[in-house]
Amino acid sequence: MKMFYQQFLAFFLMITITLLTLGMTFLGLSRSMFYQNTWDRLQDYAYAVKTQAMDIRQGKDSKVVVDKKKLVITEQMLSGRHIKIRIYTEPDKLIFPDSKKATTKISSKCWSKLKRGQSVRAKTSDSRGFFKDSNRQLTNIYEPYLDIKGNLMAVVSVGTVMNGIEENLKEIKRNLLYAFFTAVVLGTIVIFVLTHYFTNRITKIQRATRQVANGDFDVQIDTCHHDELDDLAEDFNLMTRSLKESQVEIERQEQRRHELMANAAHEMRTPLTTINGLLEGMAYGALPEEDQEQCINLMRKETTRLIRLVNENLDYEKSRSGELVLAKTNFDATSAINDVVSQLHKMAGDVGDRFIVKLPPLLNVYADKDRFIQIITNIGKNAVQFTRDGTITISGEKHGNDTMISIADTGIGMTDEEISNMWERYYKADPSRKVAKYGESGIGMAIVHQLLQLHHAKVCVDSAPGKGTTFTLLFPGEAIASDGSDQPQDDGSVVVDSRD
Repeated sequence: MKMFYQQFLAFFLMITITLLTLGMTFLGLSRSMFYQNTWDRLQDYAYAVKTQAMDIRQGKDSKVVVDKKKLVITEQMLSGRHIKIRIYTEPDKLIFPDSKKATTKISSKCWSKLKRGQSVRAKTSDSRGFFKDSNRQLTNIYEPYLDIKGNLMAVVSVGTVMNGIEENLKEIKRNLLYAFFTAVVLGTIVIFVLTHYFTNRITKIQRATRQVANGDFDVQIDTCHHDELDDLAEDFNLMTRSLKESQVEIERQEQRRHELMANAAHEMRTPLTTINGLLEGMAYGALPEEDQEQCINLMRKETTRLIRLVNENLDYEKSRSGELVLAKTNFDATSAINDVVSQLHKMAGDVGDRFIVKLPPLLNVYADKDRFIQIITNIGKNAVQFTRDGTITISGEKHGNDTMISIADTGIGMTDEEISNMWERYYKADPSRKVAKYGESGIGMAIVHQLLQLHHAKVCVDSAPGKGTTFTLLFPGEAIASDGSDQPQDDGSVVVDSRD
């Protein structure tokens, strides 16, 4: 609620200051306008007096002559407006209404301006002291009356009382106060409603944030896209969706970690159990002497399997951490692939598969030869594992400076989910769908994935259930691979294409 009070006070102060500023400005303009209109009207009267009731008698000594009769009639006509006319010949001497000493004296400063032909507007409260009358509040205008030589002959003073003006100003003040208090009350109500509305919206975001802090990533805030708070709520919703996706991914990775540990333990437990059983049998003499050589060969085979499993895991971790350094050279891929096919020939024959090699006599490829052979071997074993009584075709050709290798089988194929998961370490397809007796560890394709990234090679997987699988590998040539600017960045992705 602190923010509610802060906003309320801020809006209240803003409205109060704005209304006070506008009120004072309006009052000042009204006062100025009243005085300006009064002085303009008095100046018109003074001009009429100078032109219609005054003249200069020429002679040895020029003097001002006034038509007192006209002035008395004019003053009587203007008496209802509380206007008085005075004509000065000296700062303290009058010639109208009577030739006598003036009770209201014109100051010397004002008289100097009049001698220069300037009109003077003054109020009794003016600090310049143009008037010395303390009995009434008056406003006057002084108009100089000059001869043809520019000499000051007389001064026409037209004045009026200010009581009416001050009464009008007081009325305006009262109306402004009423308007001010009305606006403050209405503004306070509006401010309260708006502040409460915005504070509620912020409170919703605050509650949602606490839910997210407690692990609830399903919370979403309704938005109307009207203002910045809605934009903030939309960003919050985007954040919760990202957090939820991250949480799902974390849970998936945690599940994969458990599976990885279980699979790794299972893969190692089987050969270790076999070796341990054979050793115990030999130690207790439970095995016939003629079977001991066979047992030793079996233990050697299981030990080799364990060593291969450990080496594969080491290779995988080295490739992921960047510790695996490739020794790339240009070599004949045809010869290397033929060697791999020879090694896999017996495995394929046991399940009725056969290899078909469609390679040119010489097919140069720029890669690490040992790792290239490891890639082809792992993909070939994977093809044999999921193909029975079928064919595995290996073909290749040059694409400009690049080398393309294709490995296609006629096996059981893969679903989209299996294609996306096959690069995971220890991932194995549904055992019921396996058709080969060679159950591998599940890490071979993960190593293929890492080695292809290290080679900056691309792979396209085209597969569908019951229609076989085709791996198409594209290794960049030496000129491209040696130039980091032309290399695909190691972003952890491999191109996968799944087609029906």
